[in-house]
Amino acid sequence: MVMKKTIIGLILIIFCFFSISPVLQDGFFPMHDDAQVARVVVMGKALLSGEFPVRIVRDLGYGYGYPIFNFYGPLPYYVGGMFSAIGVPGLTATKIMMICGMVLGTLAAYILGRRLFGVAGGMTSALFFTFFPYRAVQLYVRGAVGELWATSCFLIILVGLLCLGDEKRRVRGIFIGALGLAGTILSHTVLGYAGVGILSVGLVCFLLYAMCVKRQIPQTFFSFCMVIVFGLAISAFFWLPAFFEMRYTNVSSVIGSTADFHNHFVCLSQLWDSPWGFGGSAPGCIDGMSFKLGKIHILIFTLSLLLWIFSFKKKSKEMQALMALVFIGCFASVFFTIGLSQYLWEHIPYFSFIQYPWRFLSFAGIFLSITAGFVVYRMPNAWHSWIIFIFIALVGLFYIPLFQPQYTYWRNVSDFEQKEDIRYRASLVSDEYLPPDIPKPQNENEAMAGRISQNDTVSVKTLWENETGGEYEIDAKKTYDLRIRLAYFPGWTFSVNGKKVTPAIERGMPIIVLSEGASKVRMEFQNTFIRILANWISFAGCIMLLYVYGKETFGYYRRARI
Repeated sequence: MVMKKTIIGLILIIFCFFSISPVLQDGFFPMHDDAQVARVVVMGKALLSGEFPVRIVRDLGYGYGYPIFNFYGPLPYYVGGMFSAIGVPGLTATKIMMICGMVLGTLAAYILGRRLFGVAGGMTSALFFTFFPYRAVQLYVRGAVGELWATSCFLIILVGLLCLGDEKRRVRGIFIGALGLAGTILSHTVLGYAGVGILSVGLVCFLLYAMCVKRQIPQTFFSFCMVIVFGLAISAFFWLPAFFEMRYTNVSSVIGSTADFHNHFVCLSQLWDSPWGFGGSAPGCIDGMSFKLGKIHILIFTLSLLLWIFSFKKKSKEMQALMALVFIGCFASVFFTIGLSQYLWEHIPYFSFIQYPWRFLSFAGIFLSITAGFVVYRMPNAWHSWIIFIFIALVGLFYIPLFQPQYTYWRNVSDFEQKEDIRYRASLVSDEYLPPDIPKPQNENEAMAGRISQNDTVSVKTLWENETGGEYEIDAKKTYDLRIRLAYFPGWTFSVNGKKVTPAIERGMPIIVLSEGASKVRMEFQNTFIRILANWISFAGCIMLLYVYGKETFGYYRRARI
């Protein structure tokens, strides 16, 4: 048994190695979202300053500072930021973050496939998920680390849901599923939203499944609901403020003309085959990057569908029903990538914020990998080793070459952490969380300006300054309107000589009036009511979930000893 587990672990490590080998090399590679290292570095600084949960950072946003992690999935960056905070170079910490997202997906796909189809099926599902072409697009073309993590976490949800039908594992299933849902939401905002929608539809399907097969309507339905409730509660500290406070930012710009979903539907021919590239998405059927599902994936999916149809009466109703949900999920995921789904995109609330229909390829990859495991499951046991060997050979020949960046470049590790790089180059990549009318610097020097500038009228001495505040001694020669180079966001408070003042907001920046003479100005970022409420909901959700799981686990071991 130990030897078998060792061999399985070794094979999974090999899968992961060939998918992430360029990340393990020296240097780095270009990607569409080329601000990953900067986000990890500023997250590390925020953690070191004692901010938790991290919402606002100091250097991004052209040095104005902005609440990126109040809106942008923070989970991957907590992992990378913790390594950065303990002294790991930002580039290395970013690579660790990327590797964790890939490895997590491989392990989750294996566990899910093993629970459904046994060890051979689990290995096959892990293989086909790890080397799903869109995973290479996420990592090496787009740099969509949040999507990468969210897809992996969604697999964990499915692992948890599989346990709900077993009374002995039901509480464990709620625990795993809730953590997976929270992880999905916290990894990528829009995929989290889409994931909740999929689960809501799945809740209805699961209820029908329970009625037709298990006839355990109260237990299964209640357990499924608990997964959603606990998952939403744990992640409430993130999604609740994001929903209510996005109106204070320019986040609506993300659904502008360049990210209008009408221009980014995938053509059916592109799902079968489209040229590999490192460019962007464009209207029509000719894009700079590939949206192919993979010919082998499609062929295996077709084979699994045929096996399911022609063996409908030979296998258990439970397996047939589960595979029906998988096929429906796969067809639905692909459907939302093509133009036929335009009507739904236009009428489902907030769907426009998903921006790109091809993001649903993430979910398609999950369902395709499950169908690959089903093919092995339906074959005689004596064939399993040979089938897996053939699959590995085909994947190695056709898919592993895709898991390469356009090129690798060398750059001094410390250069990624320079304020000049973070405040200007990296900030140019993503500035939608700034106030809409705030002036944007035209060059690096403008971005390097401090929060409070000294001039002929005022002299400034900085007493302390960090991610979430600062204190300054300011000597004014006359009454002066002090403009603070700070992106105003609800939660910022200001005081002059210990007395709280309400600033005027002009072009997204606060202005306070100073009297002639010496003044001590203090600013501090605090939680609003909605953030405090959301934090408490998350805290209560974590405590309740741990209590339920701990009580069940303790009771299990106690019964086992008796």
